Amino acid sequence: MIEPDARLLVELEGGAVAQLRRYARAGATRLFLSHGNGFAIDGYRRFWEPLADQFELVVYDQRNHGHSAHSAAAGHHFGQMSDDLQKILQAVNAHWGRQPGVGVYHSLSARVALIHLQEYGWQWDALVLFDPPTVPPEGAAREAMLKLDVRLAEWSANRQETFDHPQELADQLRDTRAHAHWERGAHEEMARAVLRERDSRWQLVCPRELETEIYRSNRKLDLWPDGKHHREGILLVGADPRCEHPSPTALSNAELARAGDYHYVVVENSGHLLQLERSAACRAALQVFLAERGLA
Repeated sequence: MIEPDARLLVELEGGAVAQLRRYARAGATRLFLSHGNGFAIDGYRRFWEPLADQFELVVYDQRNHGHSAHSAAAGHHFGQMSDDLQKILQAVNAHWGRQPGVGVYHSLSARVALIHLQEYGWQWDALVLFDPPTVPPEGAAREAMLKLDVRLAEWSANRQETFDHPQELADQLRDTRAHAHWERGAHEEMARAVLRERDSRWQLVCPRELETEIYRSNRKLDLWPDGKHHREGILLVGADPRCEHPSPTALSNAELARAGDYHYVVVENSGHLLQLERSAACRAALQVFLAERGLA
């Protein structure tokens, strides 16, 4: 794991604290990176670490994930995470100065960024959103997403919480169809990122009831944003809807791209955890988009 050159603790509502790590690169575009529900940004390191050669990176975990301290369950929802993002942006600009800024977000974090855009307005030079779990207002893709959220809520509510060793969780991840195609070593990296050692046992950092609540609330949100007002600044990077068994999120993002007139790239032969399956292809999509806008 590469070492950051600086850290910043940002106090959030409800006693939460975000731990930001900066990998500085003078004069470069600054990328803000975060993760999906129940995961942690360190588990995506194979995707983002190589980007430190070209960009300044600010990586962080959502509340109750990864390096973040535990906070009250009452604040563990999309609206609060949108407010958290606003405080994070303000703190970074105040402490480390302004630079061209790009949000690079997957799943949960991508959806938080879209809600933040609605609530706080455009504060980016670009947004690159990896497979956000938006729910279409109608049609087959909507039904597929609703079923997915129900299935994930049921699974997370009953998932194993403590482990003898991170390898136990890594093996479980590898044995699930949704995560079977991650790159070699990614299961071990993610397992270590989402577990914390306590009393010779390893425990999930994000309690399963909080992970479950996000899945349950996901299907209740009326979020189907039109991209026309910020079309040149937003890229959707989607899982492959042409796979034999496509992720419902792949179908949803293909529809969102058409309906909202977004710039849209499909990562071939990928599922929802595309940055762990095709890390180089995901970086390339990001780099090309930013280079076309003078940000790389």
